[in-house]
Amino acid sequence: MIKISTLFILLTVFFCESQELDSLKVLTGKDWKISHWFENDSIYFLPKEKPDINYEGLSESKILKKKKKNLFGEKIRFKKNGIVLYTNNVFCPVGEPKKRVHSYKLERNLITIDFEITKWPWRENKVVREKKKFKIVEWNNNKLKIIKCQ
Repeated sequence: MIKISTLFILLTVFFCESQELDSLKVLTGKDWKISHWFENDSIYFLPKEKPDINYEGLSESKILKKKKKNLFGEKIRFKKNGIVLYTNNVFCPVGEPKKRVHSYKLERNLITIDFEITKWPWRENKVVREKKKFKIVEWNNNKLKIIKCQ
């Protein structure tokens, strides 16, 4: 009986597939909203809600309000090839800095972000471009928390 049990366990281990958590899929599988810009020490990414496009039974003013809510705000998307898509639609950009993310690199529990920022007024201030390394401290489908490495 012991030989049969041992043989069964060995065959199970040998023929069964293991399931791995694809952490890159967690990062690249959705649009995120960002709590702070990358010049801060601690940053939270939360999933960006899908736009609500059900306008049935709404008045024209409520439809416009819903469309405005869907359009405005920050959205960041990490692509698998290392490119980051970042958009920030604001109603009035006066005083708002211009932000851009060029790329990211994911290594084990670290993520390196290449970004730039230009403070308002844009023509008078130069572009500051940096690469910063962050440690991933919380990682799941509902939240991503990174802190700056020292």
